[in-house]
Amino acid sequence: MLNRLAFITILFFSALGFAQDIEPEHYNAIQSRHIGPVGNRVIAVVGVPGDDLIYYAGAASGGIWKTVDGGVN
Repeated sequence: MLNRLAFITILFFSALGFAQDIEPEHYNAIQSRHIGPVGNRVIAVVGVPGDDLIYYAGAASGGIWKTVDGGVN
């Protein structure tokens, strides 16, 4: 219930124009890197609540990939 209320609150204030403005030069500092299965596309991603380093990725052709170091390996 709390997550639903938080989502509705964020959506409401975003619609009112209280969303944070991000300056274009901040996007230049972002670096992308490949973290998914090679030669495939990821159709689902989920993290573990309370552990910022564990993520699971589901591949379109089948299989689940797991990282325990935030996507480094």
